[in-house]
Amino acid sequence: MSDLGASNTYTPFQPPGDASSESTYFAGAISGIPRYLFRVYDWSSSGFTSRSEVCSPAFGTLPKDLFRQPREDAAAMLNAHLRWKCCGRESHKLLGGRECNLMSWTSSLLFALQYALYRHKTQDAKPQLSEIKILMVDTRDLCDRNVFTRDLQTIRAFKQYPPSDQDGLGEVDDWRSSGSYYFGEYLSQGRLVLKPEQCCEVTMKDLVDRGLFKICAGLGDSEHWHRLATRVNGLRRRARPKTALSEDALQVVIDVAEAFEGFEVPAALRLLGLSPFHAREGGGRMAHDAIEGLPKTDGSRGVVCDSSSSLGGHHDHLPELQHCQYWYDVFAGLSAPKVEDEDGDLIDELARLVL
Repeated sequence: MSDLGASNTYTPFQPPGDASSESTYFAGAISGIPRYLFRVYDWSSSGFTSRSEVCSPAFGTLPKDLFRQPREDAAAMLNAHLRWKCCGRESHKLLGGRECNLMSWTSSLLFALQYALYRHKTQDAKPQLSEIKILMVDTRDLCDRNVFTRDLQTIRAFKQYPPSDQDGLGEVDDWRSSGSYYFGEYLSQGRLVLKPEQCCEVTMKDLVDRGLFKICAGLGDSEHWHRLATRVNGLRRRARPKTALSEDALQVVIDVAEAFEGFEVPAALRLLGLSPFHAREGGGRMAHDAIEGLPKTDGSRGVVCDSSSSLGGHHDHLPELQHCQYWYDVFAGLSAPKVEDEDGDLIDELARLVL
């Protein structure tokens, strides 16, 4: 077996099987992986990304698994990657000439969208919106292969090995643990080969043309496209559910979701999650009926198969996923057992959320 693992189609994380802190934290890092992850890229992005495979910049050099490297080397690579210093001169200085073997993903569609706009505005290459793509991946068949690891738990496995000539991972842990700088980041390494049914790809231009900015108006304010973390936090505050969902607004959600071919249902739920809409005044049932007609990833139709468990186990600091959870709960209430209210009248669980 090579350092790339048991297969040339994916590169698993393989921590030592002992009682070390690395192994303890890794157990938490690979559990509760969201069913759907997003990766933003364009022609100027590091490594290689397409609908068929995702490869790190270091893949061609047959790099070692992160957990099988000397601890100081692994900590330096993780630190450089998470600080966006893993390319160019900074990478040569921090990694001693090594290339980075990590690739980033996010469970937050809101962060992915703002990051796409940020790349359009700030990158020297000036990629157009038509060149910036969002890859959405179904992780169901990948999680048990240790393909993905969560950022916070991986940071904690290595933060005791701070590089001597730079700020260490402890500072990154503090930033992200506070919630203000947590954006649902997950990591893969080496090479990941994807099957056509495991993913879909959309361009930022297509999403905008379909009406994305009508769902989350703040995304369309180009004055803020040069900002990332602070802007996402601002958009989170603006997206608190306070507006009734109209038929026209719902149609825009459906139109944008249909860009995620084969993933329309989870995309629609996540778009509702970054919107300011609530399910009261009939909006919940209207949304359920509309999304019920969308195709699902298994070829059937409806909402039932895509449960709230697809959000994963780590969204305490992600209001956009908490709002998405709200919509999942609304839809689940439609098929929940009937219960009695204080007057003895039968109501369903949906009513508890929308009254």
